[in-house]
Amino acid sequence: MLSSLSKHANHSNNPIWPLVNAESGGWNKTGILLAVLAIYERWLNPMPQPKSQAATPSGRHWATAAIPLGGLIFTLHSCFSDPSTLIVWSWTGYENSLPRGPLPHVHGALTLLAQGVGLLLAPSSFPTHPGWFLYGALSTAVLFTYRNWLGYIGGLNLAVFAMSGMPSILSRAGAAAREHGPGRVYFAAMLVYALLGVSSVWTVAYAFVPGGMYLRERTDLVLMAQMACISLAFRRSSPSQGSPSNTGLSRAVLALFAIASLLVTLYRTPSEFPRPFKPGPRILTAGIWTLHFGMDNEGRDSQRLVRDVVRDMELDVVGLLETDLHRIVFGNRDLTRVIIEESGYYVDIGPSTLSHTWGAVLLSKFPIVNSTHHLLPSPHGELAPAIEAVLDVFGTYVTVVVAHNGQEEDPLDRELQSTELARIMRAAPGPVIFLGYVVTKPLAARREWRSILFSARHRRLRTLAASPYEILVQDGNVFDVDRDDWDRWCEYIFYRGLYRTAYARISRGKVTDTELQIARFVVPPFGTQVVDDSDEARYLRSFKEDLPVDHWFTMDYYQENGGKAGHVYHVFGTPLYYKLPA
Repeated sequence: MLSSLSKHANHSNNPIWPLVNAESGGWNKTGILLAVLAIYERWLNPMPQPKSQAATPSGRHWATAAIPLGGLIFTLHSCFSDPSTLIVWSWTGYENSLPRGPLPHVHGALTLLAQGVGLLLAPSSFPTHPGWFLYGALSTAVLFTYRNWLGYIGGLNLAVFAMSGMPSILSRAGAAAREHGPGRVYFAAMLVYALLGVSSVWTVAYAFVPGGMYLRERTDLVLMAQMACISLAFRRSSPSQGSPSNTGLSRAVLALFAIASLLVTLYRTPSEFPRPFKPGPRILTAGIWTLHFGMDNEGRDSQRLVRDVVRDMELDVVGLLETDLHRIVFGNRDLTRVIIEESGYYVDIGPSTLSHTWGAVLLSKFPIVNSTHHLLPSPHGELAPAIEAVLDVFGTYVTVVVAHNGQEEDPLDRELQSTELARIMRAAPGPVIFLGYVVTKPLAARREWRSILFSARHRRLRTLAASPYEILVQDGNVFDVDRDDWDRWCEYIFYRGLYRTAYARISRGKVTDTELQIARFVVPPFGTQVVDDSDEARYLRSFKEDLPVDHWFTMDYYQENGGKAGHVYHVFGTPLYYKLPA
């Protein structure tokens, strides 16, 4: 709980993790100092040695103590090592300008409160009764089956169940270790934990991962396995294992945790209300960035680096990809905390963790009226997410689509995904902005010959494969942000019903291995629409000096000015500018 509270207070990062340093919000030196002091205190005050006495045979096999311990450790790590994890599991987006369920940065404290309630119940006798296990199993089923508040409430009840059973499971494992040897018991427990951990990662295995088809998108099997492990700790006639008494001190500590979690929530409430950067000229600036799970090229958390670039570029709408970090392997983190707290954005964290995708996030300075999450068709296993959001942009409803398509290895997946995205964009009644990861060449024909590896015999097979570009642009009834930019491969911006006045590509710096693409648009006055969207009207190329200053991107990122934090305008060496048609 202390680690979870520290993450809640530190933008979902444990401040003493190696993942964070002083520049990324870490308190490593303080953590090392506290560890040294704790070791010194233990050296000065060694624990008294208990009197030697013969171990009392428990009558149960040692594995019935080790396996529940492994299942419990995995449950605590995967579900409760961050207060917002259960919220992300149940998230579905916005409706009528309000979130359908709890918000991670607002309601995460409820998870800590539920854990505290579970510990208060621990000294009772019922946390070891089979009926209590049934309560935990039903809570798990509700968490997995339902979304929004109902799903989260199921998770809160699971927190009560897990924490209430923790003391008795630990006590039983300790007794088994004294009777049968600690090596056997704790090795088995950690083996169970490791197997469950690997299984949880396999639920989002890439299409090319060997054996991925067995557990891909099967979190239900992992949940059933972890609960089956814990079930061995419950027996109708199970005697008390000496759970710690509910002393006044323990109650006071839990009360302090509860108060601290609420105070942290208030302290971390975003200080800036979302406001567009350039409301006067009705400018909307949008960007797409693939962040590869929030770690920079040095292996540190990249939240602050992302915040700085987004702020410098004055991005009103940002699509972030590969952002689902609420898994053990990524530390159960939330990549949006710093930027929404310090820069003021509405956030849709995309398809939930239980949707088994790479993750997608939408940040917006404009109110999110409604959002729909799509799992793009993937018969061969590509885990492709999409967010379709309607934003209230100066009184005009603009549809923004943030998407991550599959890779080249699965032509059918790519074709079906592109067709679905085109359908979504074509169906939008007003202006549209597409911000996506699409592995394709610019202007590529709908069908083209490709050389695809036929792995069974290590040969390459030439075949006609679908290319997403033409499907998205023609079938989606949208325009490329600049069709003459031939040096693109994965990130693309498309639009419709807006005036595009600037476009830039910014090098990745050390944030990730993928560039940031941004485009600046002017929204037509309320009740009007773009009159002339011909090629001649859209490609009135211009020097920035011929446009009002509001349309300029910052000068700090020019290569001749040295760039900023390793970022420069690359490919063209400058942003591209376009005149508004007369």
